[in-house]
Amino acid sequence: MAEPARRLNEDRDAGYPLEVTYEEIRAASERGDVVPLSDIITDIVRYRDHWWIAHTHTWLLITDPATIAKLDRHADWANPKLLQDP
Repeated sequence: MAEPARRLNEDRDAGYPLEVTYEEIRAASERGDVVPLSDIITDIVRYRDHWWIAHTHTWLLITDPATIAKLDRHADWANPKLLQDP
């Protein structure tokens, strides 16, 4: 996996969105493309190789490198399938 900060900057430069709709996450979840951080923490998900957090009317891309690193470490423990390459 690429370093979170570098990967995020590359994605932002490529026009990667900072938010997605609930409908997009719902459809992606039905396809199996969304994985929650854990069975209990379902408002933080892994989607399109990034972390997203639920907000009032949308899902927001998590951009803070320290937070991304913490989520990656937690996922290693709570839900190892999140960080496995397909």
